[in-house]
Amino acid sequence: MHSSLSGLEQTLLLPLWARAQESLRPDAIISDPGALELLRRIEFDPGPLREDWKSQLAVAIRTRLIDEAVLEFLARHDQALVVNLGAGLDCRFERIDDGRLLWYDLDLPEVIELRRELLGDRERVRALAHSVFDTEWMDAVREDGRAVLLVAEGLLMYFSRRRVRDLIRRLGRRFPGAEMLLEVLAFGAVGMAAFHASLRRFGAALKWAPSDCHELERWSPGLRVLAEECVLDHHPERWGWLAAGAANPWLRLTYGERVLHLRFGRESRGQGP
Repeated sequence: MHSSLSGLEQTLLLPLWARAQESLRPDAIISDPGALELLRRIEFDPGPLREDWKSQLAVAIRTRLIDEAVLEFLARHDQALVVNLGAGLDCRFERIDDGRLLWYDLDLPEVIELRRELLGDRERVRALAHSVFDTEWMDAVREDGRAVLLVAEGLLMYFSRRRVRDLIRRLGRRFPGAEMLLEVLAFGAVGMAAFHASLRRFGAALKWAPSDCHELERWSPGLRVLAEECVLDHHPERWGWLAAGAANPWLRLTYGERVLHLRFGRESRGQGP
């Protein structure tokens, strides 16, 4: 079913598999029955993913961190709008829906078509069939007074620093005052996809990670990093030998995937994309 997707697009299968695997564990960090159902319905042989326990665990932890951050955002805002950038086959809406939020899933047309085939139409969920780097999708989002949260998980590490910087600037101009949850790689992982069995399978390249997350604050007027969470600091019982050295700078440089919580400044309103 996923044969029409390109190599990079097929990377959406990695977090899907990781979440499904986690959901089967008795000590599961997350529960994602949607991922289990989707994985049963598509033709996918995980192959070398079965041995990549570190990536599987990192996906489970980052998923939990982002889910909790989204729920905290919803608790602060009675009327919220979430834009899921690079939605892939993520089932986050089903995991966190409070019955009131408006949700946008953004991905390339081939992926959106696959989502529709597998998930169908859902109330309060709208699809945006665009590249995240297009500007048309931004015009299609209607806030209607709702607080805006942007989520980018498993997405921006595949693009250059310049493209990510330009996107952050456009988002800041289009959604002043919005918040963003952004997953970023450990800086030492950039350029190392050839040594990552799962990514090598799809021919994907790892191109960007900030060495210092506060670098992003220089990209958009008023942007602030509200929080930074490293996956190595969570669930040490699962990390084994890595937990013992979680504070080691080299290990954090190599395995320290992070979730950033950003808030855009309000002074750019009206400047356009």
